[in-house]
Amino acid sequence: MFVGVLDDVVRPKGRFRRVTVPDLVGHPVSEACHVLGRLGLRIRTRTDVVKPPPIQATVVGQDPKAGTKARRSTLVVLDLDFPAPRG
Repeated sequence: MFVGVLDDVVRPKGRFRRVTVPDLVGHPVSEACHVLGRLGLRIRTRTDVVKPPPIQATVVGQDPKAGTKARRSTLVVLDLDFPAPRG
């Protein structure tokens, strides 16, 4: 899934190391947060839902976009969507 993305973490490339922002759209938010944390990137989530239900959200957008080279500690904003309630 994210093969190769975490390779950046173990191979230092200089004092002001940059990492490639992965494509997180379509993935569960928990998985996206794990990957961003391992890359040293900060995370903020955004949703239109006032009181999100206690279920897993999916990433539907991100800023910066996938493939962007970013310094470690750069803020990545994840737009989230929650599945419609069953019933």
